[in-house]
Amino acid sequence: MVERHTHNGIDSSRVDYRNLEFRPTFEIVKSIDGTAAATAGNYGVVWNVDKPCQLIEIRYSHQTAGTDAGAVTLDVEKLTGTQALDAGVVMGSTTHNLKSTINTVVTVTPTTTVVNSVLATGDRVALKDSGTLTAVAGVCATLVFRQVFGVGLRGTY
Repeated sequence: MVERHTHNGIDSSRVDYRNLEFRPTFEIVKSIDGTAAATAGNYGVVWNVDKPCQLIEIRYSHQTAGTDAGAVTLDVEKLTGTQALDAGVVMGSTTHNLKSTINTVVTVTPTTTVVNSVLATGDRVALKDSGTLTAVAGVCATLVFRQVFGVGLRGTY
């Protein structure tokens, strides 16, 4: 049996929480059911950030593939301040092809530009579609975040 481990807090100011391997993770899931996924107006802000965190994984799937001749994609976007949709920075390393194999979960890593994957309280996270969404249906995006501790996390941590 392992004894409960506690601290009295006297040295807490000396702990660098940024280097801890274990940080709480959590998921935000956004589903756009049925044919509603074929309407661009149904994409947009999925979360108003309430705690400093970093995007660590994106999982996408769709039930019906797009049929338009051009590219039809989905991405995750970070919006700061009063930025409008499509004016933020891309958070994924690649976009999700909404014309790819249906009913298949595709995992995307975040951008390697760390400042673009770190979120501060008050930022917003949005789904960013591109192309003509004709026939796209049943889109699901799961965003996995790791909580980060401290302040001033806009670009360094």
